[in-house]
Amino acid sequence: MSAIRIILGIACGVCVLALGFATAWYWSLPIWLAPVVLLGGVAIFASIRTEARRRAMLRPHWNRGCMGIRWRRRFPTSPKVEIRRFLDFFLDAFGFPARRRSYFSPDDKILDVLWLIVWSLRRLRRTSRSTMTSISPACGATISLSESFMLEFTSRPNQTMKPTAPLRSDFSVLATTPYRGLSLSR
Repeated sequence: MSAIRIILGIACGVCVLALGFATAWYWSLPIWLAPVVLLGGVAIFASIRTEARRRAMLRPHWNRGCMGIRWRRRFPTSPKVEIRRFLDFFLDAFGFPARRRSYFSPDDKILDVLWLIVWSLRRLRRTSRSTMTSISPACGATISLSESFMLEFTSRPNQTMKPTAPLRSDFSVLATTPYRGLSLSR
């Protein structure tokens, strides 16, 4: 942001605040009302602008058709329930509504979705895409959704594990700390 834009913003804020004080004085309103209304207006304007930018950045994803067929073709042996559960987990992680579940393709990169959200919110304004790309191999964010799904659901065994009772001679299983409920005194 340039210095001229900062100075113009401060000047406009001072003018609006002075107008608010004059209005409060003219109609005998409390003097604290002008700054509160000014800050509230700025907050509402900023949130509307941020949400509009976020929606514009995510519009290519939301304008797609249903990607469920691509998921089923990529993972024909996986039940729909597992795919939906994975996509719900992904949506919860990024704060998207559940109705957007079918708009993400198996080929979408997690880093690209993260970049859209961060850039639209401008939280990391000075962070460039190359910086995030160089950091991402360390955290594994360059993988696509299908690769993440394979890591999550194909590495698990198909059998359910049944609980087994401990051996009768293994008393260490029964020994617990006193705060966990096993106590000799009543």
